[in-house]
Amino acid sequence: MSRCTVVILVIVSIMVVSALPAAAQQTPAGAKMMVPIGAGGTTPRTVKGQVVFTAVARGSATPGSVVFYVQDKEIGRSTASPYRVEWDSRSVPDGQYIARSAAVGEAGEQVWTGEVKIIVANTSVPAPAKPAPAPKPTLPVPKPSTPKPAGVAAPSPPKPGPAQAPAAARPPSVVAPPPSKPQPAPPPGPRPKPATPPGHAPAPVAPAADTAWETYQSKAYGFSVAHPASAKARDESASMKPKGKGAFWIAFTQKSGNKAEYAINVRHLNLMGSRTPDEYAKYNKYLLKWDRANVNGLAGFKTITGSPATKRVIHRTLLVDGSQVWMLNLTDLTGRDPAVTGKIFARVVESFKPSGAGMPPDAAPAAPPARAPAPPPAVDMGPADSPPPPAPEGGEE
Repeated sequence: MSRCTVVILVIVSIMVVSALPAAAQQTPAGAKMMVPIGAGGTTPRTVKGQVVFTAVARGSATPGSVVFYVQDKEIGRSTASPYRVEWDSRSVPDGQYIARSAAVGEAGEQVWTGEVKIIVANTSVPAPAKPAPAPKPTLPVPKPSTPKPAGVAAPSPPKPGPAQAPAAARPPSVVAPPPSKPQPAPPPGPRPKPATPPGHAPAPVAPAADTAWETYQSKAYGFSVAHPASAKARDESASMKPKGKGAFWIAFTQKSGNKAEYAINVRHLNLMGSRTPDEYAKYNKYLLKWDRANVNGLAGFKTITGSPATKRVIHRTLLVDGSQVWMLNLTDLTGRDPAVTGKIFARVVESFKPSGAGMPPDAAPAAPPARAPAPPPAVDMGPADSPPPPAPEGGEE
């Protein structure tokens, strides 16, 4: 084989390899993408097809299970390390979402959480089609002339007129489309909501705009709070267990027929001595896992527990004001998106205003005494510092 022949073969091989389609040079289809949740970073991860979420643990606490969510919808849970769950990204439209992992302890308390932004991109964008080349004009082919028999006069030549372009060069005639039939008017009633456009995450469900609200105000208990007018108020103070000084409980229950959908609870207890939020949490360690909260100048803690899959999501806020403890929560038993009742509970908390709990209606609040360091409490702090008791009608806490 000559040297020239070898060079030609090498050049041909390079041209064949470069001509292979891009899909043949990529990773084979069907590979699963690993996405850690809670590893830090704010850059969204682009995913497609099957995805494996892995939870990155925080701290030394070992949870009983880890629940995984995509846009507040549970997609699975894992009970053993390494905590992971597989998810098909084709179950949602293309767009941006938030994936979360929540570790839950043996008693149902939240141990740690993590989240990551993802971009679902399963629909490939087709390449723009190349315009078809314009057809070349074809010249008319002259027909062969037929000889005329003798004695027949030749036809007279055509009269001169305006020159005409060849048939191939004439612009095509435009045919008007047939008139469209008038569409019938839509029936009266609410119009359907437009679907979420591709590339956008679905917006969270909000409470109905026409929901009526009213204010509950009690001079005897010393507080006011707004609540949906359809949620009926009831004094459940006699059901509090254990009972302590200044203990009372007002419940606002929203029903659908005879079934409770959610309940808003406002509870109050008096402590034996004055406490700061940190001092109260020191002897009620479940609060150390909650987030900080500040409501109208009162400091405390807040958290969300449960999941829609178990039809039990609880929004909680606990406020400590010297010798008073206020416990507000909303227990959702519907199993739907918790963002709905989350917005309701946020408005309830923002409207909450205490004005001296347990005082007679006409009594003016006395000036608070100078705060002295409280002695260390005993191991059993008594009923005043116990966690909130369960609520009626479905077991709200």
